[in-house]
Amino acid sequence: MEAQRLLTHMARTRVMPDVQTFTILMDAHCKEGMLNEAESIVNHMVQLGKMPNNVTYNTLMDGYCTQNRMSDARRVLSLMVEMGCSPDVVNYNILISGFCKANRVNEPITLFLEMRQRGLIPNAITYNTLIKGYCQVGNLQAAEELLNDMQSDDLCLDYYTLNAFLDGLCKTQQIDKAVTLLRRMEDLKLVPDVVTYNILMNGLCNDGKLKDAMELFNCLHARGLQPNKWTYSIIMSGLCKGGRTGEAYQLLKEMEMVSLTIQ
Repeated sequence: MEAQRLLTHMARTRVMPDVQTFTILMDAHCKEGMLNEAESIVNHMVQLGKMPNNVTYNTLMDGYCTQNRMSDARRVLSLMVEMGCSPDVVNYNILISGFCKANRVNEPITLFLEMRQRGLIPNAITYNTLIKGYCQVGNLQAAEELLNDMQSDDLCLDYYTLNAFLDGLCKTQQIDKAVTLLRRMEDLKLVPDVVTYNILMNGLCNDGKLKDAMELFNCLHARGLQPNKWTYSIIMSGLCKGGRTGEAYQLLKEMEMVSLTIQ
């Protein structure tokens, strides 16, 4: 690989790469999926007296997480501690994200507690990642507890997290809590986007609350939001299930006027 050839050339010309150069070369190997070679570069750095830094270890951990080699990613965290490099919040966030993407949410909460024991303060990324991970596996109670913790710590919730939690509530028929969450978003001055409304309208339709779904649909323009094809599909499906095919047909014509098509 070109990066390896460059490293060999530098050694021949007695040009000593610095930590940043080694990290760049290692990143190139990670992106090529050559993770064993990438870790060999770390070992080579140490042998030359160039101690890897947090960015170096972050790069290697992220590479392992990308390939779902979570045991190796976790081992890198232990390795950096052994080498005297103190983990930071970014190191832990990478690992937490990797485990959550693999739907292994028990390990992330252990890492979360370990962070605190090290005196590290979880940031919004930490919480958002954990909440989405819990929502993916249907543990909404744990997700809600973390949401409350975030608010207590004055950390910002992102739309993806709130939408994930809202979707979880709707899929478990907790529609009243979903509606309350929408109001809560507004209280937090988080303006719900069309995805938020789509999730809630779909939940309402599936729960037989077509009237409430239609009320949300009719207020979109007043809130400065443009319905997309999924919005129309949700409402038309609800109308058809409710025997209101004429209204569904009118919405289909409206879609055609705004140049939207159903896939």
